[in-house]
Amino acid sequence: MTAELRAAVVEGAGRAFVNGLHAAVVVTGVLCVLGAVVAGAGIRSRVPAEEQAAAAEAAAR
Repeated sequence: MTAELRAAVVEGAGRAFVNGLHAAVVVTGVLCVLGAVVAGAGIRSRVPAEEQAAAAEAAAR
């Protein structure tokens, strides 16, 4: 393999790696944001409404 061809292969491999890494980071970021939105929309209070009202009343005193 000539030096010119070897340099082209190394450069191509490096670019392919960086492009794949960039795609993985973007996908991971999008999934994290999507998960945060779904969690924020889906989380409900675990305290029953009666207890929550009593706690709010007690705090108002």
